Amino acid sequence: MNPCDLCGGTDSQFLGITYNVALRSDDHPYELRQCRGCGCIFTDMSRVGVATDYYTDGYYSFRPYGTKRAQDGQVRVERPEKLLDVGCGSGEWLFQQQLQGHEVWGLDADARAVEAARAHGLRAVREFSELPDGYFDWVRLSHVLEHTASPTEMMQAVGRKLTPGGRMEILVPNADGAKFRELMPVSRVTDVPRHLYFFSEATLRRLLRKTGFTVELITHVNVNWVVNLREVVGDTRRLLMHRRKAKEPLPRTLGLLGKILKVHLSPTTRAGVRKDWLYARAHMLADTSDDPGQPGKGGWMQPDSQVW
Repeated sequence: MNPCDLCGGTDSQFLGITYNVALRSDDHPYELRQCRGCGCIFTDMSRVGVATDYYTDGYYSFRPYGTKRAQDGQVRVERPEKLLDVGCGSGEWLFQQQLQGHEVWGLDADARAVEAARAHGLRAVREFSELPDGYFDWVRLSHVLEHTASPTEMMQAVGRKLTPGGRMEILVPNADGAKFRELMPVSRVTDVPRHLYFFSEATLRRLLRKTGFTVELITHVNVNWVVNLREVVGDTRRLLMHRRKAKEPLPRTLGLLGKILKVHLSPTTRAGVRKDWLYARAHMLADTSDDPGQPGKGGWMQPDSQVW
């Protein structure tokens, strides 16, 4: 068993077995465990020996998008900034930020994503070493941290690229949410083996403090109703794949189907801290001259923004 990336502990408890319900050819059972020292949840990849591309050519991050030029009267920011999108995919968010006047850079480990971003005229690279140190005012990690083999190393690398007082924002699945806790085998929030770490508010805060960030905000974010209905269909399809791989009896499958309907369609089930995502804002050094946590300053996204 590999040490916990967050605290270095080697004592963990078993949470459950999950399957890759997005890739038919992968029948390997993946074990989810929780560190007893800090509570961090992770996918145990220590006994996985297969060399498989879990990010197929149809993965959403590689998809092209429409590139509309700036229109007359389009609002441009008064203070352009140097932005880095870690896990930029094909670069749709960066393209929109560039239209507003920002200097944009993208980073993605997958060559297909970088190729797609460059095809849209964006500056995109595959390695942190290709980026200048101490250069960026603002770094964004949207649905990225859960994919990395070492969140600690990822956040340390981000810190090296920020200017003094530079700001960072994160969106990750919520490990305390109903989608993870009650629908673990089938939820897109789990999505093994692409998702390797699962953060609660407490473990995300601990990671940020450990890597030198001052936390400004961690809040829970939910998806809208239209997305909920689409997720019901998606979770049901993943349930059928899970049943085939896990060879589960029909009563257990029907029980999980009931949970899918309850989690997605019952507002009371999805209230409070049981929401789907965690959104965090942090910075490297205190900057009293210009509070980056204030709405409308420094370009912060609203937690429920559709840009995510």
